[in-house]
Parts: sequence; C-alpha cells; structure tokens
Amino acid sequence: MNLIFSLLLFLVGFYFVFDTYKKPSRLSSTDLKGYIAGFGFIYLSVISLLGMINLLNVFREILDVVISR
Repeated sequence: MNLIFSLLLFLVGFYFVFDTYKKPSRLSSTDLKGYIAGFGFIYLSVISLLGMINLLNVFREILDVVISR
C-alpha cells in the first residue's frame, strides 16, 4: 500500500511541475510555488520508496490528530 501511495504522490508532483512549466503565470512567485510543491511531492515519494519514511503512518497520524479534535 505504501508503494501505491508513493507512486500517487510522485504522479501528483510530476503533474505540478509539468503544469507549472506548460502554463507559466505572470507572477514568478506563483511559478516558484508550483515548482517547490511539485519537487517536494517527488522528494517525499522517492524517500518513501527508498524506505526512509512510511508515508502511510504519517498520513494516519495526521488524520488521527485532526479527527480527535
């Protein structure tokens, strides 16, 4: 399941980078945010695939904190 979640995050990151590249904004800060988000998602997915973190456990803990409030 962690593999599927990591690949999904990789695709989201690739989409952000590709979309920012293909449709540049007039504001450079908006483009920068798109590239940072895209490469951030790609980085998270790669370190998850390498086994350095388990993204499913992180996601579950975040949901537990949000739901328990």
